[in-house]
Amino acid sequence: MKHLPPLRIWLIAAVVAVLAGAAAIGFRLGFGAVQYLFYGFSDERITELAAALPWWHRLLAPVAGGVIVALLLRFVVPGARPRSIAAAITAGESDVPPIHAREGIGAAAISVLTLGAGGSAGREGPVVHLAAWIASAVSRKFIIDGTGWRVILAAAIAAVTAASFHAPLAGLAFALEIVLRRDRWPALGPAILAAVIGDGMYLLWFGDVPMFQIAPIGLPDPEPLFKVIPAGLAAALAGLAFMHVLLGVEDIVGAAERRGWPGWLTPVPAGLAVGAIAAVRPEVIGIGYGTTEAILMQGMAPTLLVAIIAAKIAATAVTLGGRFGGGIFSPCLLIGVAAGAMVSADSGGSLAGLAAVVTAVLGGPVTGILMTWELTGQPWAMAYAAVAAGIAWRLGRRITGGSIFTMQQRRAGTR
Repeated sequence: MKHLPPLRIWLIAAVVAVLAGAAAIGFRLGFGAVQYLFYGFSDERITELAAALPWWHRLLAPVAGGVIVALLLRFVVPGARPRSIAAAITAGESDVPPIHAREGIGAAAISVLTLGAGGSAGREGPVVHLAAWIASAVSRKFIIDGTGWRVILAAAIAAVTAASFHAPLAGLAFALEIVLRRDRWPALGPAILAAVIGDGMYLLWFGDVPMFQIAPIGLPDPEPLFKVIPAGLAAALAGLAFMHVLLGVEDIVGAAERRGWPGWLTPVPAGLAVGAIAAVRPEVIGIGYGTTEAILMQGMAPTLLVAIIAAKIAATAVTLGGRFGGGIFSPCLLIGVAAGAMVSADSGGSLAGLAAVVTAVLGGPVTGILMTWELTGQPWAMAYAAVAAGIAWRLGRRITGGSIFTMQQRRAGTR
């Protein structure tokens, strides 16, 4: 299988794509149901609805979620650490499928509770890990390892990303550019098939609607493109700051654990910290798509954008560093759009910021450019995104030497 995988691998990749797409849809519905229990509504665009609740409700909901997550970390998830994209990347570097049911399902359950209780994180990282577990389980069932295992993994990641975002091209790029480090060429064909299957499942369930609906964007003149340079630079710096704050929180928690603090108990004080931020700035609650779309469609005052960026960075760093579940992708979208809008008043600057933070934090310029198009349904958005992604890629490589995932792997000793 040096060049093209055999028919058996293609068929298994298609089955895994269906399972991963179903997992993405099920996860989205699941955290919506949990969110209804905590807040009284299931819409993932929660900001305006949550802002109407009493401040003490926004304070206490993440605390209650933290107590439940702490119990799950103590009795369900091994090692008292929920898993996400970095674990999927590490799995792809192994020659045998390494993810087992207790770890995969336990991490998904923690993330559903985290997001439902108002934790400031994304839903994409957990479903990527869930898809990696599905790929691992199926590969073990059919005794597939080595290159075949990595092909199946890439198919699962492409499908689950496409089914989460209605973004088949970005899902394909994400699987091959960010997650898979080996055997990308053999994985290309099955990953394309899987991305189409995942996107088809999104269309069947949610319809042909982009994640963010904005005013049409035409072919930009050179002058607007030149103006997005400072927006891309500001967003890239915001993304890099986000990475370092998150790693700083992880260092604090790690130091406390070395001194005897039980790591599984960390979500309780972390939930209190997130709740305190949410009581003042409800924009940090959940995945933040409502706030992201509001900035793209209407814009906001620069002072408010600065406050939102600072609050989102702090709340997400505490959520993820505090042993809650969740992903990093959605916070990147909000931070990037807000940072771009802070510098540039038009939608081009916001979209440039989106691509810049995705590139700087996740280490995927192609993913960031394609995501900007597919999330908005605006192909000319890629022109703004390409400028910003180039800036962020160069800056991020010079400052960090890689993405947040490679930095986490280095700290964990797996890279």
